[in-house]
Order: sequence, then structure tokens, then C-alpha cells
Amino acid sequence: MKQLLITAFCCLLSISLVQADSWDDLSMEEAKQLKAYIDANPYVFDYCDCCRGQKETELLHVTSSKITTCSWNEEKYSVVVQAYKVAVVPIANEQVHIDQVKAKKGTTDYTLSMNYSFGFNPQTKQAAPLVDMVDYERPSRICRTPIDFPNKKMAKKAKLGKDYIKWWKKYVK
Repeated sequence: MKQLLITAFCCLLSISLVQADSWDDLSMEEAKQLKAYIDANPYVFDYCDCCRGQKETELLHVTSSKITTCSWNEEKYSVVVQAYKVAVVPIANEQVHIDQVKAKKGTTDYTLSMNYSFGFNPQTKQAAPLVDMVDYERPSRICRTPIDFPNKKMAKKAKLGKDYIKWWKKYVK
């Protein structure tokens, strides 16, 4: 009985210490592909689709990108971007509520993650994990459905700006 209690305690402790792992460790070739992709497709959602309890996701407009050494693995690389915060979208009941999009202002330095950064997928015209957009050593996995981009009507109502609406008309519409 004592051993059972100790085992149960250890299991609970290990579950509470588990955190989502961001896939931002890239080979140089993967980093070059990701940088080229994001330079051509500058809108990205910061979205952990497998995380429970996330209350919102931000839509970012990337203005510049660079390849750097990965912060936790010196043998790998990451792509760090500077971006404008365009919008915030609420998440409730594990669903992204794109119809409730609101404008958000500010800038951010952001390390792209192959699994938690969602970029434009030209085939579906939705946002999907970057792991689906460029070659990467790990297989794709999506916990939830891809995200729709705010449409023109939503963007105008939320005052997301002319740059976003111009991009949406050209690529998503």
C-alpha cells in the first residue's frame, strides 16, 4: 500500500511538472526554409493548439526575421521575428472564436515554433502549424482544427488595419 501511494504521488508530481515543448530547434536548412516561408507569408498566430487553458491567441504581422542559435541547443538554430501585434482572438471551451477578434497594438520579438506558431496554408487558406508549411525532422500533429483568418468584414469591424485587409484580399479571399 505504501509503495502504491508513493507511486501515485510521483505520477501526480511528474504530471504537474510537464510543460509543452516548443519546437524551435532547427537545422540550418530548416531555419533557412522557415525564414523564407515567413518572409513570404508574414501573418502568424501564436497558438498552442494542444495546451489546455489558453485564453487567447494573438495574430502577428512579421516585419523582419533572422536566424539565430537556438537558445537551448547550441547545435541547432531558431528563427526570431519582430512583429506587430494585429489582433487578439479569444479561446473558450478549447475553441478559437475568430468571430470575436479584436484589434491589438504593440510589437514583439518572437521565436517561431514549428508546433505553436500557425502560418498561412495556401492550400486551405487557413492557419496551420508551421511544421506543415516547411520540412522539419518531427512529424506533424494537430490537436485541434486549423484556424480561419479573420475575414474582411471581421477585420473592418475590429479595425485590424488596411495592411491586413489588403493581404487577406490577395491571399485568403
